[in-house]
Amino acid sequence: MPAGEHVIGLRLEGYEDAERPVTIAVGESRTVDVTLVARVETPAGPTEPGGPPTRLAVESQPAGAAVRVDGEPVGATPVPGAEVAPGEHVVRVEYGDRVWEDRVTTAEGTTTRLTVSLGGGVHQGWFWGIASTAVAAAAGAAGTGGYAWSLHDEYETASPSRQDEIRPTGELMLDVADALWGVAGAAAIGALVLFFFTDFGEEPSGTVAVPEPAAPAGFDATAARDPLPLGM
Repeated sequence: MPAGEHVIGLRLEGYEDAERPVTIAVGESRTVDVTLVARVETPAGPTEPGGPPTRLAVESQPAGAAVRVDGEPVGATPVPGAEVAPGEHVVRVEYGDRVWEDRVTTAEGTTTRLTVSLGGGVHQGWFWGIASTAVAAAAGAAGTGGYAWSLHDEYETASPSRQDEIRPTGELMLDVADALWGVAGAAAIGALVLFFFTDFGEEPSGTVAVPEPAAPAGFDATAARDPLPLGM
C-alpha cells in the first residue's frame, strides 16, 4: 500500500468490528496486532423471565361487543385481560353497526384498561314518531275543541230548532277533543320516557385508564386478598 496514514478495519462473524489507524513511511514494513472482542448477543423478550404479563382489559357500553386487537379477535366485552405484547396496538370494538377503533399503547408488565361507549339504545325513529303523534293529537284536540266552543256560542243565541241541530254535533266534537287530549298526553309521556333511552347518534368514544401493575402469571389476586383460615 502507498505510504501515509491509513485506517485498517477488521470484521469477523461473532466478534465486534475493530479499526486501527496506521502510518506507514516510504519503504517501511509494519505489523499491527489487533485483539477482537467476542460479540455478546442480548436475548429478546422480557428482561425478567416469569415476570408479570402485559394485558389489555376492555369494557363497553353496551356489553357484548366484539373486540379485535391488531385484527385478531380476543373475545366479547367485558374482556378481563387479554395478554398482548408491550407497545402500540390497533383496537377495534364492534356492536352491530356501532364501531370504535383507535390505537392503544400498553406498557410492559401492566394492565391497560379501556372503556368504550358505543351509544346504542332505542332507535331515535321511535322517539320522533311518538313525539310527532303527541303534537298532532294536541293540534287536533285544540282545533276540535275550538270548533265545539264556537258551536256552543251559536247554541246560546240559536232558536230551539237550531239548538236541536247543534247539540249532537257539539257533544260529539267535545268527546273527540277529550279523546285527542288523552292521546296527546299519553304520547307526550311516552316521548319523555323514551328521551332517556334513545340513541341520538352520539359518536362512539373510548377512554384509557392509567396502566396498573399486572399480577404475575398464575397469581391469584383474590386469594391474596382473602385472609388465611386460622385453625383452632
